[in-house]
Amino acid sequence: MPVDPAVFASIRRRQRAYWPDGHIRLGDSVPAKNGGVRPTKLFTFRFSSPSKAMIEAAADLYGGTVVEMTRGMDKWQVITDAEEIPVLLPRAPLTQWLELWDGPYCVRRCDGATIEHKSSRPCLCKAEGHLRCTVKTRLSVLLQDVPSLGTWLLVTEGLNAAEDLPNRAAMIEKIGDYVDAWLMVTKGSTLENGKPVTFPVPRLRVEGISPRQVMTGTVPERSAVATSSAPELTTDNHTSDYIAQAVAATSPEQVRAIWRQASQAGHLTQQLRTVLNALGAALSADQKQVPHGAGDQNDAQTASQPVKAPSSTPTDPISHAEEVG
Repeated sequence: MPVDPAVFASIRRRQRAYWPDGHIRLGDSVPAKNGGVRPTKLFTFRFSSPSKAMIEAAADLYGGTVVEMTRGMDKWQVITDAEEIPVLLPRAPLTQWLELWDGPYCVRRCDGATIEHKSSRPCLCKAEGHLRCTVKTRLSVLLQDVPSLGTWLLVTEGLNAAEDLPNRAAMIEKIGDYVDAWLMVTKGSTLENGKPVTFPVPRLRVEGISPRQVMTGTVPERSAVATSSAPELTTDNHTSDYIAQAVAATSPEQVRAIWRQASQAGHLTQQLRTVLNALGAALSADQKQVPHGAGDQNDAQTASQPVKAPSSTPTDPISHAEEVG
């Protein structure tokens, strides 16, 4: 007897369930007057991860101060200055469910009409005649410039994202795997009790590909799309000098010295950060391949350190809950 095709569909969904290296968030928790914490909205990206090195790399690229978290599986976070970031979209990057959560536990999950996954019964909200679940939209992306080969997960309960992201993801899936895109934070607005309220809305933007190319199968190669959508590097004299020095550098420590020099002079742009990060990472990889015992031990230790900006004034970490909304 053949296996039901729905079983294979379920298997494929599970195979595409990416395990994230970290999370992308549009909210935070701040101290409340009652001594607890309250959610707050963000209009720039917040990254969190168990890996301090990955969060430091994100801070180098997009600004912000790395702090330790006190709640959840992620141990480190940074609230960046970035309102948009370059990403790669894997195949089937988006999932969407109606879910009911009790604290950290998901107690219901379904599509609002058929089988509820937790109990294997028909939709419980439908049977009760009352919708208790909210829409959870999950988007998995790869960060183009952060040294991480895993995905980063953005979770939102916003209705604007729930309506917009699936349509964009469906169009992008027709292009193929690992599509170059921009993940952005835009501002939505509404009226609550007669007063205007703004809120963050995540959106995707793909450049260098037209609808005609998608529908006719004439999409350019990924490399061509990546080149056309990459930001142009500022070619002022300062930037050119720093890049020339970094290209001639023979160790990551020399690249870090160039980084500090540019930062202290106020010339460290986001594009220059990206270039210096890439050159420093390449030198680190080269030196790690040197046979054991070759070269000075101190140089080998220096080579293993990531390129990063000078440490900022430390701030006291606060209790951070998972984002709401």
